[in-house]
Amino acid sequence: MDTGETAAGFGGPAPSGAPAPGPPETDRNAGQGGPPFLDAVTVSLHRAADGALRLCTAAATYLRVSCYRAFPLSAPEEWVVFFDGGGAHVGVLEAVADLDEASAALCREELELRYVVPLVRDVLAVREEFAENRWNPALVWDVETERGPFRLHLPNLQDHVRPLGPGRLLLTDRDGRRCVLDPAALSGHGRALVARHLWMDAEQG
Repeated sequence: MDTGETAAGFGGPAPSGAPAPGPPETDRNAGQGGPPFLDAVTVSLHRAADGALRLCTAAATYLRVSCYRAFPLSAPEEWVVFFDGGGAHVGVLEAVADLDEASAALCREELELRYVVPLVRDVLAVREEFAENRWNPALVWDVETERGPFRLHLPNLQDHVRPLGPGRLLLTDRDGRRCVLDPAALSGHGRALVARHLWMDAEQG
């Protein structure tokens, strides 16, 4: 399910706290009006142990980035906009195909996770992560979806869990990746994890 032509990118909303990028520059060297262009030759993408996407250039390394299609319908693999973990622009990649093979595969995977919302088949494990807030730990969910295994980082339930209708929930992780959860369709183990970490916390919150 594609989210539409005005998804975050040129002319669409940026991640929370980040300004919306402007239209693509015709002059590659005149980028003052928008985010800088990324040279695919010097860009590499890597998947960290915690599931975060990392971006390395000749000048810097970004430990966690998110990427968005500027034109999801008309150019799904062109003009890909990258933001860092704080929502600031990293730059714009003209074409995914210009990346090295491994980086292009990771970029496509990340975009697929963002724009196609998979259904969770089961919850495998849930753990608390205190890295960002020792008093209010994030929940890290390892789930099996119809598109394979997936790891979600949910800093809080209020901003990252939304009801979709009777018995169904939309989970959105810290990087904007989403999946649909139907607790009734899970295994007994998965339902127990949801009851312990989601419903119980929701009642307390």
